[in-house]
Amino acid sequence: MSSRAPSSPIVLAPSNRPPRPLPRWTAVLLAVSVMFGFVVHTTGLDLDPTLNLLPNLAAVLACCGFAHWAEERVYAAMSSWRPPVRVVMTVLLAVMTPVVGFTFAGGLGAVMFALGDSGATLVGMVFGVLWFMSASVGSTLVRGVNSAANVVLPDFRSRMMLVIFVLASVVAVVAVGEALVGEAFVDYLRQHPADGALVWLGGGEMLEVTDANKDAISRLFAILYTAVSILVALPAVLSATGKLAEAMMERLEPLSRGFDVVSQGRFDVEVEEGGSRDFRELASNFNAMTRALGVAQGMERAFGVYVSPQVLARIQSQHGHMRIAASQREATVFFADLRGFTAMSENLLPEQVLGILNRYFEQVVTIINSREGYLDKFIGDAVIVVYNGPVDQEEHARRAVECALAIQREVQRLNDADAFPEVGHLAVGIGVATGALVAGNLGGQQQMEFTVIGDTVNLASRLTGIARPGEVLINARCAAALGEGWVLEPLEPVQVKGKAEPVSVFRVQDPGPEA
Repeated sequence: MSSRAPSSPIVLAPSNRPPRPLPRWTAVLLAVSVMFGFVVHTTGLDLDPTLNLLPNLAAVLACCGFAHWAEERVYAAMSSWRPPVRVVMTVLLAVMTPVVGFTFAGGLGAVMFALGDSGATLVGMVFGVLWFMSASVGSTLVRGVNSAANVVLPDFRSRMMLVIFVLASVVAVVAVGEALVGEAFVDYLRQHPADGALVWLGGGEMLEVTDANKDAISRLFAILYTAVSILVALPAVLSATGKLAEAMMERLEPLSRGFDVVSQGRFDVEVEEGGSRDFRELASNFNAMTRALGVAQGMERAFGVYVSPQVLARIQSQHGHMRIAASQREATVFFADLRGFTAMSENLLPEQVLGILNRYFEQVVTIINSREGYLDKFIGDAVIVVYNGPVDQEEHARRAVECALAIQREVQRLNDADAFPEVGHLAVGIGVATGALVAGNLGGQQQMEFTVIGDTVNLASRLTGIARPGEVLINARCAAALGEGWVLEPLEPVQVKGKAEPVSVFRVQDPGPEA
């Protein structure tokens, strides 16, 4: 996991959101429409009128899709501008869009038609301009209402209620107005056209108006008027609802991304504290949480330096509770003690003594951790290592002896590399004992440590005391647990403190790192 860097956190804000790419389907539909028109024009095919509508429909859908995407991009770009500039640009867009849009659509449509496009591009671009204009109206309405509500109402819920109420009111007013205009339009159609007038039905067909069909024609035009009204209003409704949803999500989306970062174990992230009062408080609480988690992670790392990885893993698995129950178990313990170091260090400065020990212990601890041993404690220039405690380990005797031999090889390597020029070289004696012991927490509520006590621990200490530099001595129980494949040299039984009978001792011959 990454540690927190308070000086340069990742700041997530709505402005960080990547813009939505242009939908590919718009280009595909427009290309299909143009190609279809060129093929029909070139080959002179006489297709059914309904089939001829397909390229026009494809062009309309493509241009409307592009217009919707373009309006969103324009709105997103203007959202970061200052309110006065945004208002001016909104007015300019409202004035210039019809002029520029229809001019461009007419020019390009005329060129495409001359090339044999059958007018599909012109039809599509006209609808695209209308879509852009209608969508801009919806965006402007939401932007204005939302900005005003943000000034008047500090909390998000009240602001959204006001925006939705205003939008619903506008929709209701427009709907009523369209209904009244539609009714007046139907009445007009019932009076006009006069008998004998011709009405174009499309596809080259004309219908003569008579008293018998005037009512039906009026209803048809009323339906068409309603359909056109809905189509004109649809982009504005879609744009307004989309911008309203964005206004609701713009502060939630950075929080969502922030939680994704935290779930990956990274706490170097903050969320911009902006928007309504609710979201400012939410972002502030999120940032306080990540700071606290970062501090806790730093403390855990610092704590991990002072305890064994096995103990730290047990504490983490128990969610910080030191509930490593006391147990009596068979385990293997060894002491590794520097020989003659106290005498050698008498003429050294304190910082030199610590420098030598730290260089030595750094390598020793690396070996112990790599071989999954539990480093119980440092005692001066000695270390105590346990296998099969606090976690269960099979073949703990073999693991312990292999670790002890690896330490002896590493000390020899360091001496050959002249790693301790202050004293010339170091020598280590190691005693290993396998047997029963008691493992558990020792201390009080304020401070405690996991340790091992018992006769086996004392025996390992005694064997270390008689081990010569470079030797690894083991007791009989450890030798029996090693099994075959080891070269063990029996030594004369020794009398050790605390034992009534002499103890059988074996010197382990190092088979080498490849054994």
